[in-house]
Amino acid sequence: NTTDKWISRECGFRQQSKVPEIWNPMTGEVVPVLVYNQDDKSIKIPITLAPFGSYFVVFRKGVSYAHYTNVSVSGQNPPLMEFTQDGILFLNEGIFELKNNSESKLVENMHKVQVIDGAWKVSFSKGWGAPDSVVFSGLVSWTNDKNAGIKYYSGIGTYHKSFNYENNSALSKDQRIFIDLGNLSKVAELWLNGGSLGIAWAKPFKYDITKFIKNGENILTIEVAN
Repeated sequence: NTTDKWISRECGFRQQSKVPEIWNPMTGEVVPVLVYNQDDKSIKIPITLAPFGSYFVVFRKGVSYAHYTNVSVSGQNPPLMEFTQDGILFLNEGIFELKNNSESKLVENMHKVQVIDGAWKVSFSKGWGAPDSVVFSGLVSWTNDKNAGIKYYSGIGTYHKSFNYENNSALSKDQRIFIDLGNLSKVAELWLNGGSLGIAWAKPFKYDITKFIKNGENILTIEVAN
């Protein structure tokens, strides 16, 4: 993807009788392709790419696993979606139809958004010109700060934040919780309640926190290196 927008396209590959996989160059993760269609000449796969994103599509020999042959939604085909180890993740809200040779399945995808707003405590590396720590009233660029030590700081800043999460019912196996950091510069590593969620250095700056978040108070730590 050579644009700064999400795109989704049906891509055809001149392969036959092979099993497609997505290899993620950002994470090293290999995931099965759960929607693809084999015709006489090629294998067609709906592929969604993040802004300036890319994947390796690898075809291996072997017996194909259970999969759908088509996915559709009103307004955009194919829809924005990701293949994951847990199944298909639809990125937008809507009702999606999955088909194969023997069945058709409707999936309704709904989002519930909680904004983490308010003040953030940010600590900086000692001896690099910035104060040891500062409290920002919100998420702002360091380069706009009036303090020259912060404005021209180059290094690691660690953001600290606590927030409350309340969910009165248990999540089903098809529900996931994500945290989206929006935009950042340049590299970030995130921890939630002491558990590391990994490093992000390109869009989307998004983490699956389903296994880390808890009811009540949660402690969020983000290291950003500019």
